[in-house]
Amino acid sequence: MSLPLMTKVDRSQVDAVRQYLLGLQQRITGAIAALEQGEPFIAAQIARASTGRKIVRDGLMATGKVRMAAPAGAFYAFFTVDGHDDARRLALHLIDQANVGLAPGTAFGPGGETGLRLCYARSAADLEEATRRIAAALS
Repeated sequence: MSLPLMTKVDRSQVDAVRQYLLGLQQRITGAIAALEQGEPFIAAQIARASTGRKIVRDGLMATGKVRMAAPAGAFYAFFTVDGHDDARRLALHLIDQANVGLAPGTAFGPGGETGLRLCYARSAADLEEATRRIAAALS
């Protein structure tokens, strides 16, 4: 007696496999496009981050109160402000006074108690305004 090679398959199982394969095809198509056409996007993001880093660093360092190592990459600036040893309190002060939200360093673990983190993956105009407001609130 021979056994059938395939048993009856429920229609919902066929549909589930079809949907999975269609989704997979879309992801593969997107991945190929990113590999073939992604260089201009990446270059634009790197240029944007570089511009943002310069705006933030130059603007905050000009206060004479900010200490910040020049970030080599990424899109975050981590800095301290002279005379402030409680990053959470300073972050809340800057929300109230400058209407700018910064992440207190305590959110990133031990050693960040005095630091603030600012994301500079924003437009140049937004960063210039935020930096101006922070500088005014620190004076």
